[in-house]
Amino acid sequence: MNTIGREVIGRCDYGLLVADNKHPLDVCHVTLAAGAKHKKGEVLEKLESGKCDILGTTALGASGDDVESGTAVASYILAENVDAESGDVTAAAYRSGSFIRNAVIVKEGYSLAEEDEAKLRTVGIYLSDAMIG
Repeated sequence: MNTIGREVIGRCDYGLLVADNKHPLDVCHVTLAAGAKHKKGEVLEKLESGKCDILGTTALGASGDDVESGTAVASYILAENVDAESGDVTAAAYRSGSFIRNAVIVKEGYSLAEEDEAKLRTVGIYLSDAMIG
């Protein structure tokens, strides 16, 4: 076996989600509440149970044991596609970094508000405009 030490062992593919490297990119694990498939780039809100769901779940009054009425706390951006239809799932999420505003996803029928962006900035997530194709 001829090995020259330049093989690709693993790589992180950011796609069109990460805007730049002005802010440190930090990944953590979160627990997604059961009930839906999730896509990479979803802005996650923290529910009162401590679990997470796509931003807009609380505001749009989704039903379920984990969803309480109140103010959502936008906290993370999902780093991978996840299927949580059959139960709670642990997934990787970004807890800090710079991301493209047009690439992040919120619940259908919900719009990302200035208050949501302000909450994201307090936890180290910054959104900026970029041209994406």
